Amino acid sequence: MNVLVYLDSADGRVKKPVYEAISYAKKLAQSSGGQVHGLVLGSSDEADLKSLGKYGLDVAHHVDDSRFSSFDSRAYSMAIGRFVEANPCAHVVFAFNHRGKALAPRVAARLDLTYVPGAMALPAEDGTVIRGVNSGKAFAHVKANKSGMVLGVTGNAAGLLNEDAEASISAFDINARTAILQDYLSGEILYEKDIQRSIYPASMTKIMTSIVVFDLLKSGDLNLDDKVMVSENAWRLSQSGYSSMFIMVGDEVSIEDLLKGIIIASGNDACVALAEGVAGTEEEFAIMMNSKAAEIGMINTNFT
Repeated sequence: MNVLVYLDSADGRVKKPVYEAISYAKKLAQSSGGQVHGLVLGSSDEADLKSLGKYGLDVAHHVDDSRFSSFDSRAYSMAIGRFVEANPCAHVVFAFNHRGKALAPRVAARLDLTYVPGAMALPAEDGTVIRGVNSGKAFAHVKANKSGMVLGVTGNAAGLLNEDAEASISAFDINARTAILQDYLSGEILYEKDIQRSIYPASMTKIMTSIVVFDLLKSGDLNLDDKVMVSENAWRLSQSGYSSMFIMVGDEVSIEDLLKGIIIASGNDACVALAEGVAGTEEEFAIMMNSKAAEIGMINTNFT
């Protein structure tokens, strides 16, 4: 199994106490045939990350986000925990410095792992770890009662492994064909992937349906308590295994309830009922959707 090291950094460069933590993690990983992954939060220097290979780092992961511009133990520990949940690791290793001491117990609690502060040696076969106590003047043995551990590693617990090795840099990616992430307040694009690619919009259609109806409500052309008669065409969608709000033929349903059926239940039947109630047919409502799409700059989008 792999081992994760939190790469504590300042001004884009990893702090020296982390070097020991990486080498310690490498020896841990080698015992199980895994790799050492490092996670840095905030700004970083690519050359600096690559150089950590000589201490045993195999892959560096970098997450640069405005949330990490200043140290916040809650945000940092949550990000580390989520990374491990998405990328399972047998152990998580921290340098036993100020940030490591603040983060390690939080991460251990989140992941339900044994926390070993001040580790001075690798775990024995029975899971026992020697740790320093009383400022290193005495020693204690801690035995893990769970499958994995979060370890705070002291200085001199390990050393330089290979001065010619380089770590690889893992580019952030997701398993979607296309994606975009925008900051709501600033409008800044935080992440994008093949954003001009044409794909079927799926439930994005329901968002545009709602936008068009909200515009009509705002202009006064519709009211929330206006009623729509449910057609057989709309009802059939609730009988075909699609997500629906389960409206029945002949029901008179308010605009407000149909909007809730779309937004909360992702109801296909609610969308068709609204489209027919507002424009008469789905085709006529699609024209309204395309007009709105063009208005807000969605020039490569077409609803039919």
